[in-house]
Amino acid sequence: MIESRRFVSDVMITFIASLVNIIISFPISVVIGRYLGVEDLGAYRLVFSIYGLSLLFANAGIPAAVIKQISEIKEDPKSTVKVISSSFFTSSLLGIFFLIFYLLFAETLSNIFGTPELADLIRIISLSFPFSVTGSTMLATLNGFRDMKKHATAILIQSVLMLFFTILSITFGYGVNGAVGASVISSIGYCVYLLRYLGKYIKIINFSDAVHYSKSMITFGLQTVVANAVNLINFQADTIMVGYFLTKTDVGFYSVAVLLAKLLWLIPDSIQKITYPLISEHYNNSGTEYINRAIETIMKYTMCISIVIGSGMIFYGEGIITSIYGASFIESVNPYYILIVGTMIFSIVKCVNSLFASIGRVDLFAKIPTYSAAVNILLNLVLIPIYHINGAAIATSTSLLIYVLVMIYYMKKLVNIHINVIWYSKAIFLFAMLIIINYILSLFTPFNSSGILTVSLGCLLLWIYILEPSDRVFFLSLVTKLKSLSLN
Repeated sequence: MIESRRFVSDVMITFIASLVNIIISFPISVVIGRYLGVEDLGAYRLVFSIYGLSLLFANAGIPAAVIKQISEIKEDPKSTVKVISSSFFTSSLLGIFFLIFYLLFAETLSNIFGTPELADLIRIISLSFPFSVTGSTMLATLNGFRDMKKHATAILIQSVLMLFFTILSITFGYGVNGAVGASVISSIGYCVYLLRYLGKYIKIINFSDAVHYSKSMITFGLQTVVANAVNLINFQADTIMVGYFLTKTDVGFYSVAVLLAKLLWLIPDSIQKITYPLISEHYNNSGTEYINRAIETIMKYTMCISIVIGSGMIFYGEGIITSIYGASFIESVNPYYILIVGTMIFSIVKCVNSLFASIGRVDLFAKIPTYSAAVNILLNLVLIPIYHINGAAIATSTSLLIYVLVMIYYMKKLVNIHINVIWYSKAIFLFAMLIIINYILSLFTPFNSSGILTVSLGCLLLWIYILEPSDRVFFLSLVTKLKSLSLN
């Protein structure tokens, strides 16, 4: 099951690719923040928040539908060609439509935020739509095939191109416009790479087949759009509302806190990319017993990893922010601390966030985040005018907690997932104790030493008091398996 060689291999590939992607793409915000200033960084992050929300609707949920369908029919070559071909042509049309729409209405969108200079940035980023939408669909195809090596390579190509052309454009004085333009070039590059491998599946098919498969995917996909849109509200609404209530400078400070806090999701995101097609593939054959064992184990181990990494991110947060972005970004520190708590808690379910979509309950995939989004918007409306960017962080972290509680409720109710409340309570208590211990140690030891000592102590306490004997056996076998994979 979870210990299967392929699962471990796929997660390793996805995680390493995501880590390298972060290492490559992270300097972009640093370069913009240091050389263009916090105001331009705020404009850059704001336009990408708008673009990310728009891309969600432009995709029409087709990538999620493609992953599910490909994972279920990949042994049938004819049906596979029909699904891939119809999804490609439908995505191309949607991308062109959104390109035209944003070219026409860029001024209107920029006026909503009271920032007329956003209009040019929106026009530039709109050129990405045809390539980003079709690229997302092709990337989903690789995920459905579970061809994670090519999947990882495509993402890395996009990141390398984006970093290279961002630095190049800023060097030659094109400023934030050039930085946004770099995204367009990177989208074209990775789209061309994907076509190289998937072009053999894209053929002219019977019109009735194209309509049938496109309709099926859009019907399923539009249901996931609602869920993904609500999810995006949780992850982007705070930035957009900070831009609405406050200033571009505040957006710049807050975006740094968000960007760094979301690094904690690197491992859960890597796991989720594998669990979605995996559960879709095995649900009908293996039933809920297989899924229960897999999800219970994945959630527990993700929590353990998040405690260790999250603690270290808190202990060294201020030093990381001021070292990378400069002392002028000190205002990012407090919202960063608040967001780390929320992202750590959400990691528990993020690793299996596509569970209900995998088993065909797309209605729940949409319904669950709605409660969280409602809380998020309401709290942002109340807290941002009072507490500024700290209020946005409190609102988002609270909404993520609501998301976790609601999802666990439905997991227990419908899939009979067992949640060991005592185990999770002990884990959360350990996290709180580590914060206190680090604070006490920092009073008597050098700053760097206290963080290292506390994280080491946390690992030891996790191993002795939190993990059960069977968990220790699993982790030891996992280390052995990872060594064998690295040697191969």
